[in-house]
Amino acid sequence: MSAQPSPPGHDQISNFCSHVIATHGARWPVDENTIASEFVMLPGAQDCISDSQLVDLCSRLFVDVQWVDLPPGNSGINVCYGDRRTIFVRKAEFPGLREHVLLHELREIFEYKFRELGHPLAKNDIEQRAEAFAVLVRMRSATAAWFTFFEYADNLQSPWQRIAACILVAAGAMVNLICTAMAGPLLDSSAATSCSFAD
Repeated sequence: MSAQPSPPGHDQISNFCSHVIATHGARWPVDENTIASEFVMLPGAQDCISDSQLVDLCSRLFVDVQWVDLPPGNSGINVCYGDRRTIFVRKAEFPGLREHVLLHELREIFEYKFRELGHPLAKNDIEQRAEAFAVLVRMRSATAAWFTFFEYADNLQSPWQRIAACILVAAGAMVNLICTAMAGPLLDSSAATSCSFAD
């Protein structure tokens, strides 16, 4: 999928970062929970569970996403050049890890815009912040989906079916939570590479 450069005055990354600064500037710097909370409020962001949904969201943010062969040890990289932004994700990554890498790289792009706007958040901890952001966004997105499953299970007629469905949904939610939280450590052996930033 190829995203075009942002039309003048329509830089969605700048709009998002400016909104976060305007909303939370009085208590700056904010933590990743705050950034993740604001991110999932973007139209369509809370429903971004799959990599294709995230790619679509990135396209609306005018960020191009490419699935490529990257050298061993690189799960993702982002490149910012003028008004063009591209995220390269290793196409061999497993589902779940692809989404994690994509969100990690997107958070790094946000950091460059925060710096440009005079409100940096990261010092030497951009990798840790990007990891936390990716986990928090994925957990928030998955939570909304799991609540839908719980509502469906709760509406079953038979009490035994309801109990069994709730147990299965709870088990699935727990496995999803553990896998989401473990995505960062799983990628540590092949850590995502920091952005190349050029004007």
